[in-house]
Amino acid sequence: MYNDVDGLAQRTLKEGTLLLREEKYGYDLRSRLTSYECAGTQPPVDPYNKAIQRQVFTFSALDNMRFAVTTFAGGTNRATYTYDTVDPVQLVKVANTHADYPTQIDLVYNKDGHLIRDEAGRTLDYDALGRLISVSEPSGGATKSYNYDPLDKTAGMNDGMEQEQRFYKGDQLANQIKGANSSTFMRGDDVVLAEHQAGAGPKS
Repeated sequence: MYNDVDGLAQRTLKEGTLLLREEKYGYDLRSRLTSYECAGTQPPVDPYNKAIQRQVFTFSALDNMRFAVTTFAGGTNRATYTYDTVDPVQLVKVANTHADYPTQIDLVYNKDGHLIRDEAGRTLDYDALGRLISVSEPSGGATKSYNYDPLDKTAGMNDGMEQEQRFYKGDQLANQIKGANSSTFMRGDDVVLAEHQAGAGPKS
């Protein structure tokens, strides 16, 4: 169901007579999502494994989210978003009120505006062209590295255990090799019609 300006107002998912998920969406006069409600046996789950029952969002004049209040079984969390004083649309901090959420998340950027420390404490590095080249887990965990072809498409990735290579035909991924396994994608009218897998891993 949609509202008068074609915004999604309600969506229902059932399996027979069983209600899996009924969602309702509310908007302000600028068509910004201000409320979300969900009922049913399969509600969405947030990054902290809380089944969402209701959310309310508040925005600034610059369309920055200022507050997000999430209601779930057994509690409510209020997230407060803080932005940079020089770049007023650059998110730098998120503060939470519920004990099951991080008390504070600090985000750090380089001088080009690229995120260099994310919400999980990972360190992100970029090359001179602003392309992401590595993501390092906190406390000495694994590091993922990325490389690119001359057209700036991702040509490879190494997660510290396996090397992945990607090959393109035009703008579309044609072949992917990861360790001893490979996949070839066959398309028609820009839609993947089939995937051929080869190698040591199980096939699906």
